Amino acid sequence: KTPAATQRLVDEVNAVVGNGDPTFENLGDLEYASAVVNETLRLHPSVPMDSKSCLKDDILPDGTFVPAGSQMVYGPWIMGRRP
Repeated sequence: KTPAATQRLVDEVNAVVGNGDPTFENLGDLEYASAVVNETLRLHPSVPMDSKSCLKDDILPDGTFVPAGSQMVYGPWIMGRRP
């Protein structure tokens, strides 16, 4: 769908890795590739739904109180598409 983005990715990998295999050491230099992977996982998360159990009273970052024993279900798939 986006030939320019694909070419930019190929160019970056060729510039950083060359003809060899990627190594742990050169992964940090693949900035555009990292952005492509992150965007892909935002739009297509490996876990579309997840749930969590609260073992003790807690407060969410927005100030919402969550009592112990509560269960929460959230959808990363949906969250990745909200504006």
